[in-house]
Amino acid sequence: MAQTLDLKQSPAVAKSELFPELSHIHLDVVGGIAGDMFIACMCDTFPVLEAKVQSAIKQVLPAQIGEGKFWAETNAGIGVKRFKLTEPANLQASQSQNQLQKIKLLKPIKSMSIELKQSAGEIKPSVSAIISKDADLSHSHQHTTYKALKNRIDSSTLAEPIKQIAASILKRLAIAESKIHQLSLDEVHFHELADWDSLMDVVGAATIISELKEVSWSVSKLPYGGGVIQSAHGLIPVPAPATAEILVGFSFFSDGILGERITPTGAAILAELIDPHAQPACAAGRMLKTGYGGGQKRFAGCPNILRAVAFKK
Repeated sequence: MAQTLDLKQSPAVAKSELFPELSHIHLDVVGGIAGDMFIACMCDTFPVLEAKVQSAIKQVLPAQIGEGKFWAETNAGIGVKRFKLTEPANLQASQSQNQLQKIKLLKPIKSMSIELKQSAGEIKPSVSAIISKDADLSHSHQHTTYKALKNRIDSSTLAEPIKQIAASILKRLAIAESKIHQLSLDEVHFHELADWDSLMDVVGAATIISELKEVSWSVSKLPYGGGVIQSAHGLIPVPAPATAEILVGFSFFSDGILGERITPTGAAILAELIDPHAQPACAAGRMLKTGYGGGQKRFAGCPNILRAVAFKK
């Protein structure tokens, strides 16, 4: 009798026993892709990876910052796994108090009369958006440079393959930012990586890629999105300039849904995995398993999900 493959095994099972038939993974970018969506999607497909991701994250994040959290929810009726950084309760209380203090110092919102027209209606600056921008300015740039983040990865106790992949993803981001802003690599400041959760996404993704190093990858056409988004430099077009630079050569489609569908980190992960000019066909054999990762945003008429489909050739 033919044996069936059960990928939902104990984390103690050796890798050679976990993925004996796995040879190819196809990514369906339905709603979009970000670092957290990729991690959630792959850990939903292969739950054994969850413990490995958590272990790697603990080696790069200070204990007082928090830890990565996985949970299940539905997105447009589809069951998905989610992933994010959960902060300690004492840090959350401190941040809440700081935000209340900032609100008292804000000028009236009417003094910032930026209005963006989209098909869904008007989008105006909110108090929370202004607070976030103010909070970003309080970050010390020396901690969010390419050099500082790479040094943190290199000096960690992570396995060398994970370090190399994480450094490669980070460098893809830095090269794109340096070209867009006409800076040297040492001058690049990561505004998207200004928070610990984004560094966590880079390391988590690198851990997964390292564990699946024998696997080939392919990806669907990518949703283009559209409109503009707020950044540390002001309003920028979608896809964000760094995202567009990283994804040169990939194929896109438009489903009429505006907004940022692919983050720079999501783009760098795709570029690390796939050569858009030489990727294999997605239906590469017998389907073994599927998994779903969800994003924070909700789109009308479209699930904001990333799906992985595992094949045996």
